[in-house]
Amino acid sequence: MDKEELTYEQVLAAKVPKKNAIEPQHYLMFPITPAEYCYKNKLDFLSSNIVKYVTRFRQKGKLEDLRKSQKYLQLLAQWEYGEEL
Repeated sequence: MDKEELTYEQVLAAKVPKKNAIEPQHYLMFPITPAEYCYKNKLDFLSSNIVKYVTRFRQKGKLEDLRKSQKYLQLLAQWEYGEEL
């Protein structure tokens, strides 16, 4: 079974819990961490946070993470275009 086909619970059961701020448990099921994706794509702070929260919302913060990503989207729209979404 490929890593992409595993559920979050299966990934956690198969791995030793990590205490790593760059690759915490809620990112273990993905083939690339948000930090690596953002670095390789040279994303700014706001865009990186949007990627982070949208990536992990099902595994960690649920609706709270979607609200956080929405806040960063609003800031991005204001700062880039001077407008609200």
